[in-house]
Amino acid sequence: MSTSETKEMTGKHREKERGGTFHRVAYFLLRMSELVCAVIVLAILARFTYLVGIARVDVQGRIVYALVIASIATAFSILFCLPINALSMSFPFDFILFVGWLVAFSLLASESRHCSSGWYNNYWGYYWGRWWRTGPVGTVAVGNTGCGYWRTTLAFSFLASMAHLLSFILGIYVFRTYVRVKDTVATAKRQAGKLRKYVIHPSQRYRQQILTISTKIAFCHPPREWDQQSDLNAARDRWDGQSANVDSPSRPCSAVDDLLSELLLHD
Repeated sequence: MSTSETKEMTGKHREKERGGTFHRVAYFLLRMSELVCAVIVLAILARFTYLVGIARVDVQGRIVYALVIASIATAFSILFCLPINALSMSFPFDFILFVGWLVAFSLLASESRHCSSGWYNNYWGYYWGRWWRTGPVGTVAVGNTGCGYWRTTLAFSFLASMAHLLSFILGIYVFRTYVRVKDTVATAKRQAGKLRKYVIHPSQRYRQQILTISTKIAFCHPPREWDQQSDLNAARDRWDGQSANVDSPSRPCSAVDDLLSELLLHD
């Protein structure tokens, strides 16, 4: 491929990126919707779990499952809320959360879609209204206690699943239209290379210290063979990469012993 064709393809790709404002806004709004739904469900179920714990009763598995899904969805929505094209590669996780939310909604709705079932009267409404302080299970008319919270949990569980389904579809579209996998991988490798330059292994750091101190020792106490001026200049250049004078008061040779003692004590 010629250089002109490459430039033309790059220009078209940049035009697509500039024209992709709508999908960025839609991506961010969907993430915020998922976050709101997950937080609402998590708050209601956490409150119910707290009340059940006060009554010293075991929490049913369907409630625990919905709590776990809401917690994962909350963390996922926060981590992937930025409208960046590269983050659209997370669309497989959107599909997983879509299935997880749909299962949670089915498990909760299978017990009670309305506030009149036996499960609602003997479990959700009973413990939500703290009716165990009045009488045992089945002997107290709980009425509509906690009915609004139960319906809210079902509604936002279903909405969360639909939001993740839309994010999954949008992620596939963005990935196929805007994301260039080779460029993304190359950018990640460049960033990783920059990080490796700044991160020095402790053993390498000690080697650098020993090399520096050895150079200073050779400069401060040159052997008798170093009678030529070129050898002395080379030793000066090796001292921290800077030229120095033997008689420089800012770099006394007596400091070499202190540096050696410090390194030995550090080890």
